[in-house]
Amino acid sequence: MSKPNAQRTLDAWFKPKPSHTTSTIPQKRPASTLTKSAALPKPTVSTPPKTSKPTLALFASDSETDVDESMPTPSTSSKSSSKPPSPKRPRASTPPTPKITISNASASPINHNTDITDALRELEKNEHALGQIHKANIYRKAAQVISKYHKRIESGKEAQTLSGVGVKIGQKIDELLETGKLERLEKDAQDPKLATIKLFERVMGVGYSNALRFYESGARTLEDLLQYPNLTKRQHLGLKYFKDLETRIPRSEMTQWENLVRDVIRSTRNPYKFVIAGSYRREKEESGDVDVVLTHGGYVTKGRDEKGKLGVVVRALEELGVLVDDLSEGDLSYQGIGKLPGRNADGSKRRYRRIDIRLFPLGQYPYALMHYTGSDNFNREMRMRAIERGLKLSEYGLWRKEDDGTEKEVCFPKEEKDIFEALGMGFVEPRDRG
Repeated sequence: MSKPNAQRTLDAWFKPKPSHTTSTIPQKRPASTLTKSAALPKPTVSTPPKTSKPTLALFASDSETDVDESMPTPSTSSKSSSKPPSPKRPRASTPPTPKITISNASASPINHNTDITDALRELEKNEHALGQIHKANIYRKAAQVISKYHKRIESGKEAQTLSGVGVKIGQKIDELLETGKLERLEKDAQDPKLATIKLFERVMGVGYSNALRFYESGARTLEDLLQYPNLTKRQHLGLKYFKDLETRIPRSEMTQWENLVRDVIRSTRNPYKFVIAGSYRREKEESGDVDVVLTHGGYVTKGRDEKGKLGVVVRALEELGVLVDDLSEGDLSYQGIGKLPGRNADGSKRRYRRIDIRLFPLGQYPYALMHYTGSDNFNREMRMRAIERGLKLSEYGLWRKEDDGTEKEVCFPKEEKDIFEALGMGFVEPRDRG
């Protein structure tokens, strides 16, 4: 009896294949002069009035303090006066020039400032490793907006015209352009504690708090971490597969994952629909993991119809030997470690990869697809677009908050473009989402 077509397709993954290669500012003042106002001279009778000291008017600008000095006019009269000379009122400050905001639609397809954005992203990593999340986010935002700028940045002042770039970052850009390096990064590179914490944070399941705790307990290498008896399962697997999980996945391999998942789904003879999301859907050359967004023709109501539907796909992948270690599994999501069957075209061993599979109802599938396609910056812009219209957007839907405090869903999309239309936007292709 001949095998079903779907089974013959899966069998092909384990048959030997012929070897071939798959293509894959304001000027700073001395600290001693920074005072809100100088004392006014006392009135005198027999001596000429003294010239008053400068009055300092303080104005906040870009999270720092700009200082504007206004000098009062000295008295020209030789006669004594019972009234002290009055300082001139500080001139009204000029309204700040509006910052330039660069949307994904108007972003340059080429990063003309890679040296600047690389340095800012390294600063972001260092701040994150030190637990300074707010500072890390500032560097991240600045790097993102500069990467979209349409030309080479010539100065820190020019960079400060962009939304998200303040005075201090502008100063660092000047330093980088003038010297080709940043003193802060030079110092960070010599800090063994920072380097060790950053290494530990790269392990799956290890955040800043755990990395710091491991360091303060005496750990200095990944081998030291393996000696800890209370590692979580996620941390243990993160160490076990550290080298492979650190290696980016080339697009050619991601295409093989897409084909495998498609063949497995067909073999189940169920009405599934899926997309490999993330960087792969944005047409990037490399990806960090395999991110599968899944729905089922019979999954309409969340909380009622999902039982067992994700498990069918997970069990099929396990039977093929593709999934080798589980991180977590529920009715709606699976996280684990897997690798493609066989060997690479050049005969080398396959690498282990992080696999995420998420199941969504049909009505939420377009929202999930948009969210997990990314990029993170694009998703933030979309959420802000929704907020401007009094709406709330997530991977689960688009809602408006009613007067009674309840939330009412306002869009029931059949595909992604319906969400863009609901927000008054034209459709943005995945490859243009950053």
